[in-house]
Amino acid sequence: MSQCEEVAAADVVIIGADTHVDKARFAGKAVYETSVGRALKETAKVLQEALEVRPPSAGTPAIKAEPRPAEKQAGPYKHLLTGVSYMLPIVVAGGLLIALSFIFGIEAFKEKGTLAASLMDIGGGAAFALMIPVLAGFIAFSIADRPGLASGLVGGMLASQLQAGFLGGLIAGFLAGYVALYLINHIKLPVHFEGLRPVLLIPLHGHAGRRLADDLRGRQSGQGNHGWLDPLPAGFERYQRGSARPAARRHDGD
Repeated sequence: MSQCEEVAAADVVIIGADTHVDKARFAGKAVYETSVGRALKETAKVLQEALEVRPPSAGTPAIKAEPRPAEKQAGPYKHLLTGVSYMLPIVVAGGLLIALSFIFGIEAFKEKGTLAASLMDIGGGAAFALMIPVLAGFIAFSIADRPGLASGLVGGMLASQLQAGFLGGLIAGFLAGYVALYLINHIKLPVHFEGLRPVLLIPLHGHAGRRLADDLRGRQSGQGNHGWLDPLPAGFERYQRGSARPAARRHDGD
């Protein structure tokens, strides 16, 4: 039985997750959300509460388990984990490509047109350049769902361009997410124009807010971050140069 058939045949969908889960595929089903820890430790109670949930079509929307004090404080942590979980595949893939380029020699990538140079460009250039935008984008996605994704991605890219590093990406993601969430809750449109809100108005306001905030920060600081936060590619290049010298000395010694 395929996953779609399992969902269609289910009486209720129980989501035990500490990161954001897209519930679009569960449309029309009774959905009960709780944390991973509670789903494992209080399984019987969770099942009992989940079976009492009615499908949205019956007039009752999907519900979440009442959060405990410890779970209430885990909101930002959950958003951070969501961003990191989406960023990790890019880190792993980029790191493997960089490692493969070193097979041909520690400095083989410096020779243009070679396979080593291509692997370094894809891993260290393209893949690693996406790390901060993806981190920020999916932090915002976890906070405000899809309306926050575009603003988070743009904010993460601006953080990369401003050389704000991972800290800048975190700030961009949380700022874009909470701004988008505020706009979702406060922008009201006529029913006929409601579809424009998540695809146009919220991303537009989010982009403008992030850009203005970064411009203001740039004017106040005069020149970026004064080098106290290095972007990962620049930091990696310095590490690369530092590690290449001992390797060269070892080869000379041999």
